[in-house]
Amino acid sequence: MEFIKIPRHTFVTLLSIAYDYNPHIKDSLSSAKELMQTDGAVWYVNHAHTAGYGVKSDGDLIAVWSTVKGQGKQIVESAVINGAVKLDCFDGFLVDFYSDNGFSVVNRVSNWDGAGFPDVVYMQR
Repeated sequence: MEFIKIPRHTFVTLLSIAYDYNPHIKDSLSSAKELMQTDGAVWYVNHAHTAGYGVKSDGDLIAVWSTVKGQGKQIVESAVINGAVKLDCFDGFLVDFYSDNGFSVVNRVSNWDGAGFPDVVYMQR
């Protein structure tokens, strides 16, 4: 699966459509408004517009999304090729997923939203 660079505003538009398609995407990512304020990132989407991600100038992988199950490995492979070396995610299945794709846990902090919410896990390659 090939990913292409796109402008931030186009990425946010496609992500907003994905939010409508799958509410879990909206629940697990920064808001479109926050992403519009993220400077220094390069944004990528696949040709079918069913998956995307961003890589900040410091190698931080952000805003990973997919509307089709099973695209995760290809997303991470593309992100690594495009400079992703670290990320943060909520504790749960994503930690195992990113571990299986070459990332290791380097830190874990309690979720700032309070008790009952999953920890935030920081990972790097």
